[in-house]
Amino acid sequence: MSEGNVIYLTDDPAARSKQGYQVVRADKAVETAVAANSSLSWFVGTKPVYQKMISSIADSNADLIAELKDVVLIIETKFRKDPHDRTPESLFRSVIEIDPKTALPFEEFMEIRKEAHPEDFIIGGRVNSESKTITLYRGDFSPLLVSFARFKKNAVSEPDFAKFKVVDHGMGIRLGDYEASIYPILYELDSSYRIRINKQRKNEDKSFGACLYRARRILGINQDDFPGLSRETILRIENEKTKKLRRSTKERILKRLGLSEHALLNY
Repeated sequence: MSEGNVIYLTDDPAARSKQGYQVVRADKAVETAVAANSSLSWFVGTKPVYQKMISSIADSNADLIAELKDVVLIIETKFRKDPHDRTPESLFRSVIEIDPKTALPFEEFMEIRKEAHPEDFIIGGRVNSESKTITLYRGDFSPLLVSFARFKKNAVSEPDFAKFKVVDHGMGIRLGDYEASIYPILYELDSSYRIRINKQRKNEDKSFGACLYRARRILGINQDDFPGLSRETILRIENEKTKKLRRSTKERILKRLGLSEHALLNY
């Protein structure tokens, strides 16, 4: 789906299309879906249009409702008054619930939709403290289930799962003061992503610093996480600002990564 197929639902009759996406009234949503030539995504945004949308669908005939099986619905968590209401799941291809306080702003989400690989970004997520998991929603609307155990305490902070937020234009998540890149998560859990990244490596800079940067991100290691080495030292090495790298420094880096130098230079 292209970014033009994401529809922002509102109950404002004066709303106009803007920024590359359609803005439609909630009571016209079903007709819009039927008239479309390809599948759509609906984003129920900052206004309480959820009930109006469901009522509009309920008043439609069976053929119109069948069209919704090609539609992805993205709604804010607060819009379902009944937490046990699963009506949307019976109507839509998939339903994504996000909390606007923790998800990306809609405008940033639309920019991600323009990327060649929107699935490489996170637009929102939901924390389940009982199962100790986070469901991350990617830019292509696919969900990714991640265990709390994936986020290890580092040298400067530990994760606070009650303070989840998507940051860095969908390339990172914040758990209180703890921040994590999505790259190691995708690399570990998505085989297609891993294959594509490995192919890209063959054409990239193979210097020690460049390989360190890529390996660190894929392995989920922060610049602060190298015992005996400062963050500034790692930063200088990655940016090729160090004229000559000491053998002892290199050995500390390789030991922390758990890699041989040959293995590192394959990143």
